Amino acid sequence: MANGPLLRTGIDVATVADVADSLARFGERYVERLFTRHEVESCSGTPAVTAAGLAARFAAKEATVKALGWEDAPLDWRSIEVRRARSGACTLLLSGEAAALAARRGVRELAVSLTHEGGIAAAVVVGLLEGHKSPARACRCSGGGHTTTRRARIEEPSGDEGSGGSDEGGREQVTPADTSRARHGRG
Repeated sequence: MANGPLLRTGIDVATVADVADSLARFGERYVERLFTRHEVESCSGTPAVTAAGLAARFAAKEATVKALGWEDAPLDWRSIEVRRARSGACTLLLSGEAAALAARRGVRELAVSLTHEGGIAAAVVVGLLEGHKSPARACRCSGGGHTTTRRARIEEPSGDEGSGGSDEGGREQVTPADTSRARHGRG
């Protein structure tokens, strides 16, 4: 085991009303600037459902940036994607700039937990640093709550900073430099 800190953490909250206001005021321009197609599709429903889901994803993106350590360079918000499985479990998928930042910070795994209740969305992101092993854990789903936790493995970025495209599974990517693959973790 390496000496020094084991983890990097980030916590953030967002109000559902602020996201709903931005959706009403800026529409598609707001959505396209911050969210991937998968994130938008995962939050489809009534305007209230959409706003709550996108607020939780926005909080997760902010928490991820905090866990990775913000740099002055602008970050494409879509390079941090909250992936939602059919089960409802969420993982983080980093690409492009976010994956490169994770590599520079020595973060090899990220765990995310999302929740929204009473007009507030919150997220916690914990990054495991290189040189430390994550404990083996069995999946323990909360059974009906909105809170989910999963890990994403961070791999070395390829350096290709192109734009657009999709991977072999047909999922949309912000860049073709997809640098992480979701791993089953704690739920």
